[in-house]
Amino acid sequence: TIILITLWCVVKSCWDDVEREVLQRLVESMPIRVHAVVKAKGGRTKYHI
Repeated sequence: TIILITLWCVVKSCWDDVEREVLQRLVESMPIRVHAVVKAKGGRTKYHI
């Protein structure tokens, strides 16, 4: 549908604007984030984007 196409275009545009360094930091922080989620038993953690 036109709504899904529009949504895809907006998401793609936003994704293209994310700097590579931001993505790299997020990837590098994943082990710590996963550990925090496990420790919180799936609950909230202090980590956010």
